[in-house]
Amino acid sequence: MSERTITTVEELDALPIGSVVLRHGRAFQRFGPRAVVFGEYKMWQCTDGGFVRSTKDGSSILPAIVIYEGSQP
Repeated sequence: MSERTITTVEELDALPIGSVVLRHGRAFQRFGPRAVVFGEYKMWQCTDGGFVRSTKDGSSILPAIVIYEGSQP
């Protein structure tokens, strides 16, 4: 698969669950709906355990390079 850069929230939202993007040397994976403490669902999680916290839509990790595209269920 060739590397591609995404720059919009719409492109980010279109990535299936399991997808991984790279932003400033940090990898973020997309997760599906799940219950979390305080009801603050974050769909992108960094592999170092940190969640994308500054925006609920994930725009804080844009632009990002898609390094793995998950499969649709």
